[in-house]
Amino acid sequence: MNKAEGESFEAERTEAEPVMITRDVVVERLRNDEHFENTNLQDLNLAGFNLENRKFCGADIRGIHLYEYDSATGQETKTNIRGADFTDTVIADTGTTDFFRVDAEGAGFGYTESLIDRRKRLEDAGTRPGPKDCGGVFGFDGSEGNFKKTRWSNVDFGGNSGYEAILNKADFSEAIISGSDSSGMDFSIMEIHGIQIVDPVSLRGMIISKEQVGDLCNGISYTDEEKQGAFLEKKEGLGARRLLTEHFGVIVKETERAK
Repeated sequence: MNKAEGESFEAERTEAEPVMITRDVVVERLRNDEHFENTNLQDLNLAGFNLENRKFCGADIRGIHLYEYDSATGQETKTNIRGADFTDTVIADTGTTDFFRVDAEGAGFGYTESLIDRRKRLEDAGTRPGPKDCGGVFGFDGSEGNFKKTRWSNVDFGGNSGYEAILNKADFSEAIISGSDSSGMDFSIMEIHGIQIVDPVSLRGMIISKEQVGDLCNGISYTDEEKQGAFLEKKEGLGARRLLTEHFGVIVKETERAK
């Protein structure tokens, strides 16, 4: 999603919303082993709740807090969302949706509608995409989180928008990112060993370290056999680094990746 300078999602928040679920209701649902599809969890502090394998499909989670730090005691509270399903959740906002230091291994994020189809539909309709229909994870802060083996489908990470997802020191080892736009994102600050980038919409302006060239190049693939064949041919002709920089427009930093 390309946001013009000065645009805001705030106008979209005036639309009718489902009734907000309170923390007490969340506790009750967890006690009854229930899920959270199509609920409104906006701005709730759920830090420390065990949300492993819970389904949040279609929920509005803008502004949710899954991390808490007590400056008086120095105690931090992290959240377990391993294996949770966040398909078609509303995340995009000008504020922050707080997934800081979460344990999200094996969780799923993204949207059922392809990003290309979504953009064409909105363009044909002459509609400015709002938070519910942008396919974006704008404002998502997953810094220092464990996102190993997560799945990201049809996602716009918001690179260079001013609201891009924040993934500083996040671990995306063996994550699968399919049909998504990772352009303008800084992956040099992430762990991407074993990552898979399937049918990328765009990688232009993505930043990686020189140590990550092999991981990123080896992780790219296409489900269409013709595209995959052309990709492999170009990869063989150019080599990994030139393929990334000249064909995909990836930026390779010469400095060593920060640990």
